[in-house]
Amino acid sequence: RFRVVLSDGTHFVQSMLSSQLNSLVSSGGLENHCYLKVNDYMPNNVQGRMIVILLNAEVVTSLGNPGQRVGQPVSVDEASGPVPAAAPSA
Repeated sequence: RFRVVLSDGTHFVQSMLSSQLNSLVSSGGLENHCYLKVNDYMPNNVQGRMIVILLNAEVVTSLGNPGQRVGQPVSVDEASGPVPAAAPSA
């Protein structure tokens, strides 16, 4: 399994590639700081942390590779904080 950090420039989340996407790594298409179009995913909460399993994705080569991190993203887990309890209904 391959671990990937996904970011929109504001937030980032840890993710894992499904075995169907291993060819993105072995072909050299998926590299550091490339743009990735996520077509299908499954979010998981593992020990209080958000992990995204990528089920279908493709490298967007038309945008090139910025060669560095875009923005100053913070972890989705840190940004969201603990989930508040539901308010009692009247």
